[in-house]
Amino acid sequence: MTAKPKFVPKTAEQLEQELNELSDIARRKIESFGNSREQVMEHLRFMAQFHNFSPRNQALIQEQFMGAQAVGSFQFWRNKGVSVKKGEKGIKILAPAPVTYFMRGEEVI
Repeated sequence: MTAKPKFVPKTAEQLEQELNELSDIARRKIESFGNSREQVMEHLRFMAQFHNFSPRNQALIQEQFMGAQAVGSFQFWRNKGVSVKKGEKGIKILAPAPVTYFMRGEEVI
């Protein structure tokens, strides 16, 4: 029996590089949609399946898994009673990072 590989968290630089690569992929994908009428129609049909994702995330989903029909987190599928098969990997999307601003005197923090 082989030992499980130890989880090694990514550094901030690695995470930033991965985010930049994903953003570049999404941007290139979005820019290429206008090349032909067929590509635009194909993309609009694909986008219609995902009502709660931004155009950038829809482009990332389409780039990573063209046949995707339903996308959700591990917890989402678990709550729906669907089990994830051992060894399956998730696709990457950009998650929102909400920021709360408040006033401290005259300063916005």
